[in-house]
Amino acid sequence: MSDSDSEDESVREEEYEKLKTRELVLRTEKTSAGGVLYGCAYCNSQPKPIEQLLIHARSSKKKKRYEHEGLAKYLDEVVCGIPKPKAQDGAPLSPPLCGPLLDKKTTEGVNTVWPPVVILANMPNNAEGTLIGNGPLKGLVNQCARDFDFHSIDKQVMYYDSHGRPTGEAFVKFQPTYAGYIEAEDFSKFLQRNECGREARWRSGKKCGWLATVEDMRRMDFNHKRVKWTTKPLSEVRDMHMTEMRKAEEMKQERDKWQDNAKQIALVALEAEDENRKLRLRHESMQVDLEEHRQTSRRIAEETERRLGKEREEERAAYEKRVSRLQHAKEHLLGENERLQQRKEADGSRLIQLKRQNEKAVADLRELRKQKDAIRRSGMELDDMRLKEKKALDERYAKEMEKIDELYRSTEKKLNEQSRWSIDSSETFEGLPDEFACALIPSSS
Repeated sequence: MSDSDSEDESVREEEYEKLKTRELVLRTEKTSAGGVLYGCAYCNSQPKPIEQLLIHARSSKKKKRYEHEGLAKYLDEVVCGIPKPKAQDGAPLSPPLCGPLLDKKTTEGVNTVWPPVVILANMPNNAEGTLIGNGPLKGLVNQCARDFDFHSIDKQVMYYDSHGRPTGEAFVKFQPTYAGYIEAEDFSKFLQRNECGREARWRSGKKCGWLATVEDMRRMDFNHKRVKWTTKPLSEVRDMHMTEMRKAEEMKQERDKWQDNAKQIALVALEAEDENRKLRLRHESMQVDLEEHRQTSRRIAEETERRLGKEREEERAAYEKRVSRLQHAKEHLLGENERLQQRKEADGSRLIQLKRQNEKAVADLRELRKQKDAIRRSGMELDDMRLKEKKALDERYAKEMEKIDELYRSTEKKLNEQSRWSIDSSETFEGLPDEFACALIPSSS
């Protein structure tokens, strides 16, 4: 055996001796049904029945393991009064039994009252001697229990009277379970150890009590009116405890399976937590990248909006400038058109005036030609006159032609300056009579 094993064994034995010598006392707590619950001395678990506390002490493998093993040994050998069983030939350990139910020989053919009942005798009565009922009597029974230095009996208590007359006796009914039977037997043994058992019944004023037998119940409550009791073999009670312990062992095995499953679940949970941590880190990294991408997109969008706004402003300014220029050009063109129209009207009136002058000149020319013909017919004496007249006419014609040419050139020059609104020279003299055109042609004679 190694040093660590010997040290663990010493811790186990030390805790066992502390509990055995009552240097370390278990916590107790009453239940509403009258039972007693025991609390573990090494952990803060809730108080529980003695069987469950034994299972708790055996199954504790982590926190104060060897102290719990000492507690299990104390519960096996001292509280339940049995040594720790050993497996033989590889057989599994059977559930431990407590108290008198260990030996099968003592339980075969023995019947007991069921549910367990303790009879109390020499109980105090009130002044009238008519103390009947559960409330006050239960207080008296508990007071007697405190007088006996036993824990409070929070059980069903029924007063026993004889045809309405108080007898000073009462029934204390315990739970119809193995734990209730053990509690009733412990109370009976406690009273017997304190010389308050069945033997002290006939002592004057001595309060006493004992575990009811079948003969006691047949004598005191033969018709089963006060207590709904029956008989049950102790072997069945023993089998009941065996069944309960087997169920407890099955529950322990099931709990071990659950613990193994819980370990597997914990491992899976750790793996899932690690995976979740990785995913969370990846998600945080992606969140950072996404935030950077959003900031970059926002910055690009702002720059694009600013650039587009600037371009739109420039385009709007250029458009407004172009519109203003076009408007100005339109106004200028309208003014020029109006001026050209006025000039055209003036030139038209001038051309009409020239046309009239030309017609007058043509008429004069015709008249002169007639006079010429008359003079030619008149003879040679008129040649000189004709020559003079011709010369005068030629000079006049030359002057008129010069005037017409000058007017034509000036008009053509003005029209050529405005190329967009130029007027064809043919349109200028359109509609002139043939006589005027012929007058412009010099004669061959």
